[in-house]
Amino acid sequence: MEVLAKYPPEQRLEAYVYLQNATDLYIVTQVAFEMGEAKHPEAMVPLIRVAMGIKKDDARKARKYLGAMAEIRDVERLCKLVSAPYPVVRQYGIERLREIGDPRAVAM
Repeated sequence: MEVLAKYPPEQRLEAYVYLQNATDLYIVTQVAFEMGEAKHPEAMVPLIRVAMGIKKDDARKARKYLGAMAEIRDVERLCKLVSAPYPVVRQYGIERLREIGDPRAVAM
């Protein structure tokens, strides 16, 4: 992660998009916060993974970034979360659809 810090922000964000699927939660957390800070539209999945994690401070910070994202209210984006490879992301997508009252959530 320190190596990426030496690159310009645009190049870092491009690399973070590829790293968002890492299995190491430390990397996912760093990627999520960097992308969240930049308001990158692809930040939603890593932020959800961190928000649903066990580290309370990181989860709180991730939920703050998620709350500021317009994508979190986009029903089509939420429907795509339901087919994500991560159970916590699928669960989050279903819960948000139910909160919004979208009829597609009933089938899930």
